[in-house]
Amino acid sequence: SVDGGESSDADGSVVGYAWDFGDGGSGSGVTSSWTYAEAGTYSVTLTVTDDDGATHSTSTDVTVVAPPVDPEDPEEPPVNGVVARDAFGRSLATGLGAADVGGAWSLNGAASYFSVADGVGVMNLSRAGLGPSAYLGEVSSDEVDASVEISLDKVANGGGVFASLQGRVVPGAGDYRAKVKVAGNGALTLYISRLANGSEVTLASQVLTGVSYALGDSVVVRMEATGTSPTVLNAKAWKAGSAEPAAWQLSEEDSTASLQVAGGVGIQSYLTGSATNAPVRVQFDELNVTSQGQPPVDPEDPEDPPVANGAPVAAFTSSVEGLVVSVDGGESSDADGSVVGYAWNFGDDITATTPTASHTYAAAGTYSVTLTVTDNDGATHSTTESVTVAAPPVDPEDPEDPPVVNVAPVAAFTSSTDGLALTVDGTGSTDSDGTVASYLWNFGDDITATTPTASHTYAAAGTYPVTLTVTDDDGATHSTTDEVVVEAPPVDPEEPPAAEPLAQDSFARTVANGLGAADVGGNWTLNGAPSYFSVADGTASIRMIRAGAGPFAYLNEVSSSTAETRVNVSLDKVANGGGTFIMVTGRRVGVEGEYRTKVKVAATGAVAIDLTRVVGSTVTTLQSRTINGLSYAVGDELTIKFSVSGTSPTTLGAKVWKAGETEPEAWQVTASDSTAELQVPGGVGLMTYVSGSSTNAPITGRFTNLLVRDTSAE
Repeated sequence: SVDGGESSDADGSVVGYAWDFGDGGSGSGVTSSWTYAEAGTYSVTLTVTDDDGATHSTSTDVTVVAPPVDPEDPEEPPVNGVVARDAFGRSLATGLGAADVGGAWSLNGAASYFSVADGVGVMNLSRAGLGPSAYLGEVSSDEVDASVEISLDKVANGGGVFASLQGRVVPGAGDYRAKVKVAGNGALTLYISRLANGSEVTLASQVLTGVSYALGDSVVVRMEATGTSPTVLNAKAWKAGSAEPAAWQLSEEDSTASLQVAGGVGIQSYLTGSATNAPVRVQFDELNVTSQGQPPVDPEDPEDPPVANGAPVAAFTSSVEGLVVSVDGGESSDADGSVVGYAWNFGDDITATTPTASHTYAAAGTYSVTLTVTDNDGATHSTTESVTVAAPPVDPEDPEDPPVVNVAPVAAFTSSTDGLALTVDGTGSTDSDGTVASYLWNFGDDITATTPTASHTYAAAGTYPVTLTVTDDDGATHSTTDEVVVEAPPVDPEEPPAAEPLAQDSFARTVANGLGAADVGGNWTLNGAPSYFSVADGTASIRMIRAGAGPFAYLNEVSSSTAETRVNVSLDKVANGGGTFIMVTGRRVGVEGEYRTKVKVAATGAVAIDLTRVVGSTVTTLQSRTINGLSYAVGDELTIKFSVSGTSPTTLGAKVWKAGETEPEAWQVTASDSTAELQVPGGVGLMTYVSGSSTNAPITGRFTNLLVRDTSAE
């Protein structure tokens, strides 16, 4: 660790510090630290720059030694030492080669996506939707503290670009990662996420207010992934050259079984599908990974104790209303780590374990409230304060009427953005002793709304504080605020008009028997009695009048080998027995056969999706998957997207999600097939089928907003 704070400028001020650690490593800032790969004597040089651009350098030699090795296990690595480090001080046209410490990089993606030059490891995102990654498989630890510097050669437009530091990579199972999104306007968002079973889940996120990315900047991302069952995850990010935040910006715990083992470390990048200014180079530098644990004992002083952990400091604020006390332990701190546990004792045998809490006492009086906090090394500290609560006054016209204390509601909401449009949902707000009676939204630009769910389109891109205030049936209120980032879609004055769709149907007509003609794509050809089909109020209905029924309809005038079909679907009831199947045909080749995606809604509401090939009367499932966390109920609407692209082979991809929610970034099922009969252009279609074991027919499948696009130019 070095400190250049004694540097001075007689006629101005020192504005820049540049450290050279003598082994290719460098740093910036008044203070810095560096871990050498091996013991030795190194020349450390500090160059300072004043406010007029003048510079001066000074050098000194430092000698570093490796921590001692366990004499009974000479191959054992030092505890709490460096397990991986890479300054990328080499030159490779493809691939990443081997790290300075930690072994060779294993790549996920073509080697041509990777290179090393000019002191950075590069991932070249040559097209939108590309997401290569690399990891150090020779590293194996479940106690990791990792950091890396990230920079870009350009700021991506559209949905921006993501760069991730993977704190634990379990090959074949998934990883934990700290992820930074750089939006098109330079706004930064930090995430902790989990990738398991092929699906990424965001565990925590935060917009980094007051920080914006511009070309030439570097962002440092630091992540801890420690322990198992649960794994404790911490993350922070800041601009290189500025002070590291003292506290973790995000903290979360997770116990996903497949990730509760030691793993490697890695890096990953992703260019969003809406970006149009590829290629974008994501550059990584100064990767440092240490394994947490007790420091080794000096062999010449076996009695030398390990460095003592500093205990945390418990602190809280409280407020009282009637018999209700509200407490907030957010001011508690830990100078050498983080606070990971809160234990409240309200003095009447009632406890709580969250950073903030509220409690209603049974009787008026003075009570001792104690907060005990635990840090990430197991040390604890407690503090106690007295609170006095009083019963609200009795109604003088009914002195026998016992006071009833109202508990305030809790405001909560979710949000999603699309360009400048924001959608919010406050139906997750609750009132433990009544009902939420009203909602008031403030969108941060003087626009308000008063419905449980609402939408708003901002006039300009930016970050806005959105506040929801809920009022319960007794008049108590509670508010919560979250920041949202909206971005204007890029405008290209030279951009040609959007291509004409292959097929499109808004179903804005009335047909009593049949489906009529689509807006684009010609007449619907039916398989089943016309009475099974009808169109009204923007919806096409296909009735399954009995168990085992499966009517379907095709647009045979469509002919394409690169079609992406999207449609919304709902059911008037959930079938019992074996459930209901909703099928979208992405390529139908006359009587030869077709490619389909099939969405099953089980009697329990569980949703599964698969890819199938039909040749003659033979149906073959190519891939199938149950969608965890997605459940269907009457009144819901599902969106299905199905891509059928190319010939010899044909590439298939499909996904399903609740209409109005965020579309999954990746296909949930994919397959490749070269069956000869199907390697030609074909039409598209819709089909429903109710299981032969169902007993609650008839059931109606309802379709809206059909769109079929030609994706050959993408």
